[in-house]
Amino acid sequence: MRHGGGAPLDVGSTGEGTSETAAQAAGLATAEVASARVGPGLPYINFFGEPSGKDRFGALADGATLAGMLERLTLRMYSDTVLLKGGGTNRIPAGKRADNPKIPSGFTYLGQMIAHDIAFTRGVLPRTLPEHHEVTNIRTRPLLLQCIYGEGPELNPWLYEIPRDSIRPRKKLRIGRAQLAGHCPALTDDFRDLPRATTERLAESDQMQCRYDPVIADGRNEDNLVVGQLVVLFHRLHNRIIDRLDDLYAAPASAPRLVHWQADAEQFEIARALTLACYRAAIRHDYLPRLLDKTIRKAYAHRPIDEFRPELFGKEGFLIPFEFTLGALRAGHAMVRAGYDFNSFHGTENLIEPVGRLSDILAASGAEGENQAPLRRDWIIDWDRFFGSGRHVNASRRLSPTMAGPLRHQVDTAFTGGLFEMDFRRSLIHPVRTVASLIDRFKLDKVCAGYPLADSKVRRQAIRARLTVGEAPTLPARDVETLSKDPPLLFYVLFEAEHLHNGECLGPLGSILLAEVLYGALLATEKQAGQVSGTIARAVFDGDIPDTMTAIKKFVGA
Repeated sequence: MRHGGGAPLDVGSTGEGTSETAAQAAGLATAEVASARVGPGLPYINFFGEPSGKDRFGALADGATLAGMLERLTLRMYSDTVLLKGGGTNRIPAGKRADNPKIPSGFTYLGQMIAHDIAFTRGVLPRTLPEHHEVTNIRTRPLLLQCIYGEGPELNPWLYEIPRDSIRPRKKLRIGRAQLAGHCPALTDDFRDLPRATTERLAESDQMQCRYDPVIADGRNEDNLVVGQLVVLFHRLHNRIIDRLDDLYAAPASAPRLVHWQADAEQFEIARALTLACYRAAIRHDYLPRLLDKTIRKAYAHRPIDEFRPELFGKEGFLIPFEFTLGALRAGHAMVRAGYDFNSFHGTENLIEPVGRLSDILAASGAEGENQAPLRRDWIIDWDRFFGSGRHVNASRRLSPTMAGPLRHQVDTAFTGGLFEMDFRRSLIHPVRTVASLIDRFKLDKVCAGYPLADSKVRRQAIRARLTVGEAPTLPARDVETLSKDPPLLFYVLFEAEHLHNGECLGPLGSILLAEVLYGALLATEKQAGQVSGTIARAVFDGDIPDTMTAIKKFVGA
């Protein structure tokens, strides 16, 4: 399972008084790092400008000492203790108290796809690194599904189906066929996998073996089976819209002519604009309302563009802050479950395989289980269990400073603490504002009247209590003292969600970080998303544009 390609991992200063390079202090010298200016892109920024001194995370300890603290903190976070509202604790395996009934698990992976659509820093540098590099984000058009469409059929033709008349322009996205599984019945439509191409490689036995590589715009979209199936859903959405446009044009002459003839290239642009309209509406009306604190959502949902942070709107495009990529965006890692009621073959009604374990779900995708590709029919996702309701729906895990144990070992990182430790150590390499600075600059005590964590003493005491509760591995007193004064932003975002909302949604600070960027990016790219007449949209969808994931899957027939 590959993670982190969408957020910067590069070299910079760890703060004042640090003699070693940031990469050495963070233990990242041999890990993947993003090259400075490896291609076209936009710089990452900070909310309120680059922090320095006490406003920058990590100023209270030298890099090596803080790196050790972060490793010990992450090992504690993989424990199974969850803090409940009112101060009690709960062991995760006992019942479903760790489940979040407010957010079905599909939104965990929709969030991952959104992350791939808004940030992508690429490149690998050797072990010997200069002291400073400026990383760039090659996602220059956020929330326009670059991670699916690439640069379109003219520049990336391999992403698109070849039409029967090969002279005509391509307009449909490719979809792959799922392979047979002995215990699966035949399907009316088994095109449910990512499109794949076979390539040969030389095995250790000197025999040639086939590998099925995905033919997709962003390789991270095969990180796991669920996000891969989500990409297939959006491919099918685009293609379904194309089919509807064809049907409407071919309607009998006696029927009202709702859609006039379009050239293939024009039809592609209409279908892309309508797909984007569905996707962006789902972000605005389905994803963000579930994740955001109600007060913050009310403040941002209809906010005009000139009231967002001005530093986000660069001359060359929308700019992404480190506090977003290394804070609120990564909170989704805590929502991943150790297993899923995946479908009728890997679900609660199957006595042999009552749950699709996370390890099985990773092995069923091409990214981890290359011998499993193409996808087997018994691993085609049942979307009603991820975006629906009822006894089979998978709830996400509550937002809390804990993580499902399997993620520690099944994510490819060089760190003892796995994914969370990698997330934390990025904040040592890049300039990230402290929690105290963000609370002060965003004026949270005024935005959220009575925000209980605005007072530094109250906040420190609450974090100290969280770091010492339960039976998890205990932290040294120095760790508790330092981390309660200057917690990693991601830890605080998760702690705040748990402390104020019982983990059912983000707290005010986490919500502001998410709302500023996602609502801001939606506004900044509104014209680029394209406009389609209401007449055509209503004809295609037989009514309003689907604005929830449930409505999208219903239109697609998934």
